[in-house]
Amino acid sequence: MLEAEGIALAEANIKSIRARLVQNGSTTAANEIIHAEVDRIFANAVPATVSVEDCVSQLNGDARKWARGVLNEAKPLASLETFPDKIHHKKVFLMASGAAESSAYRNVQAAVPEQWTDVVAQNHPSSELVCIVAEECTSYAEYPEIVNLFSEIRGLPEDEFNALATICDPKVLREFYPERTENDCSPGRLLAGALVFEVIRRSGSQNYVYDGDIIGKGCQAALEALRDSTLATEMEQELIRRVSSEGLVSATTKLNEAKQRATVFVPKEFAGRDQFCEWIDESVTHFNRRLAKSQ
Repeated sequence: MLEAEGIALAEANIKSIRARLVQNGSTTAANEIIHAEVDRIFANAVPATVSVEDCVSQLNGDARKWARGVLNEAKPLASLETFPDKIHHKKVFLMASGAAESSAYRNVQAAVPEQWTDVVAQNHPSSELVCIVAEECTSYAEYPEIVNLFSEIRGLPEDEFNALATICDPKVLREFYPERTENDCSPGRLLAGALVFEVIRRSGSQNYVYDGDIIGKGCQAALEALRDSTLATEMEQELIRRVSSEGLVSATTKLNEAKQRATVFVPKEFAGRDQFCEWIDESVTHFNRRLAKSQ
């Protein structure tokens, strides 16, 4: 738009430029005469709007295209690495005169893809616009307010709790723990750790016993039982308590040594294909991630 206005202004003054060339052509180089005359014309009549808001307001049907171009230029040079247990989203920070009341804001907001978050606007000098697109990876676990809210909701009487679950089965809501990733609920990792630290005991008749109760007749049944979020949460809390009490270094050594005695804990079909060893490795990684900073 600015280029078109500039060309129109120059063409409107083409006669005066030609006259200046005729008048001073014998004493001054032609390119110097043209540059001086163009500078004079633009100095007296600036061929542009004086603010970003005026410019955007004049775009009419092209404003949305302009906004998409702004967002494309503002995006990060490199995409952020995503994580399975985290929500990947982008946030747009827009600094413009008038903030959320400006035409720039309305057009950028309309051009933002639905999966992005809303546009955050802040007031700024009218002659300049700044747009930054930030990529973020966040987990519900990073917000204590959400974790505490779900904890309080789970403590409600059953009838009150069920009344809150209007778009899903109440059990789904009750078993949702924002602070736990999918790996935290891994039945294999929980079973391996629980057997090594004797939270669960395996009998000679292949019964897997926890707190005096048989949770599974056979390894596969025990794994299925640990898919229950309530039992898995109890198991996780008890394992964290025991590992913290024993010390991370000592507990890690104990877990790694258990690899050499896999058949003591699980049947040959699980020990022979290194399944138990993989669960142990998961446990070591998990406890180091959870407890390394606190010890």
